[in-house]
Amino acid sequence: MASIALPARAEEKISPEARAYFKNGVELLKGEAPNYQDAYYQFKLAYEKSKSWKVLGNYGLCALKLERDEEAIAFYDEYLKGGGKRIDKDEREAIERDLLLVKGNDATLDVSASASEFTLLDARARSSLGAQSYAITDGKRSLTLRAGEHHAVATAPDGRTLTWDFLLEPGQRASHHFDFDAPPPSAAKEVLPPPAPQAGLAASPPSPSEAGSGLRTAGFITAGIGVLALGSSVITGLMAKSQEHAATSQCNANRVCDPAAEGAFDKGTNLSHVTNYLLIGGGAATALGVGMIAIGWPRGTEHTNESASNVRIEPLLAPGTGGLLATGRF
Repeated sequence: MASIALPARAEEKISPEARAYFKNGVELLKGEAPNYQDAYYQFKLAYEKSKSWKVLGNYGLCALKLERDEEAIAFYDEYLKGGGKRIDKDEREAIERDLLLVKGNDATLDVSASASEFTLLDARARSSLGAQSYAITDGKRSLTLRAGEHHAVATAPDGRTLTWDFLLEPGQRASHHFDFDAPPPSAAKEVLPPPAPQAGLAASPPSPSEAGSGLRTAGFITAGIGVLALGSSVITGLMAKSQEHAATSQCNANRVCDPAAEGAFDKGTNLSHVTNYLLIGGGAATALGVGMIAIGWPRGTEHTNESASNVRIEPLLAPGTGGLLATGRF
């Protein structure tokens, strides 16, 4: 554990100024809510002006309450040594108990920085006290801190600051270096859209395989529509035959028909026309689709060319049926 070097005790008369600082500190401790922070600085000035061991008892008490344990231990040790037997037994025992409790719950932090001098502001989580400031020279220092979660802010003379959150366990020794010269974390790289084509330059045309793929897709759709039309023509053809049979059944051997048969003849004729339209349109669409498929078929390799020449898709048109027929060599 690091120790604080105190000036050698000098047996000198205490100045009125030192007595005034000491009195101010005592008054701050007598309030209903003792002001340890302000009293700490009053006793600090009283000691600097007097170098008297008598100030160190109250100085050490304020340091202890502010969790400046390194200073509290040094001040109390010097107070007990300077007072010797003049210190009341109960007071000595109370101080020794406080020192034992503090030493059992303390940890050591070695801090350094790229700056030769900096200030460290330390705050312990869930503590009712304010953050404590430590002036650090020579770029490094060992601090005795109360165990727990801490938030530290290091400030360089030119105002640059760095923060660090850390956890200390009782008896642990930790270290940290504040590098004020390190570059800030790089910002996330901005994702830029692809550059627009330069003026006067045409966009590159799609590759043959891409163009062929789109043509094949359109061919399959067109051929599919043609096949559906051919299939529908089969249905309408059967319906036309059915209407014709229903009409002729109402006629005698001399082809004299019942007037009611006229409607059936008309329906049969209309269905026949629809069947013809579907056969012609479906056949044309199927043939067109097959042609588009053949044109768009990939021709990247000899194997592909051979496969294209060995397999053919042809429309199948026959009375009462329709569809696609694949032929080739195996």
